[in-house]
Amino acid sequence: MSTVLQYGFVVSLELYAFGALCSLLFSSRGREATASTFSHFFAACGALTGLVFALAVIFSGSVVDLHAGAIGLAQNVLTFHVDGLAAFFIATISTVALAASVYGIAYQKQFLGVYRLGHFGFFYNTFLAGMLAVIAADNGIMFLFAWEAMAVGSYFLVAFERHDCLIIVL
Repeated sequence: MSTVLQYGFVVSLELYAFGALCSLLFSSRGREATASTFSHFFAACGALTGLVFALAVIFSGSVVDLHAGAIGLAQNVLTFHVDGLAAFFIATISTVALAASVYGIAYQKQFLGVYRLGHFGFFYNTFLAGMLAVIAADNGIMFLFAWEAMAVGSYFLVAFERHDCLIIVL
């Protein structure tokens, strides 16, 4: 239980980051199905890890503080704080993300060859990681970074099916 409390949140964010990077790695036209599968698989794993972490925090009644180290002069920028209320919202987000990721594997097959699914997977995982980071941010700077990651990911997910929107191709 203590291992889940200590590493669960970070592992969830790392799985989202790995899913985003794998999506970009396999984003060429010939490997879009692989990119879509990897992005949704790692998003589902990140959501499942986040759900287990949140339930562990809720049922143990503990509070988790994470400090990711110093960045130059900013000593406490990358800090997260997860208490019972934050864990409830992490569990809610993770449950919906798990369902959407499992459904998304089959749903995305209709877009093969039409849209760049690797780019979708990148923004999908970025959006999910941003939502978890917004909930757990312990200071204003971290909250703003997480909010911007969530907002940018959300914009590109909404604009994904629209041909008249400006979509930046990575």
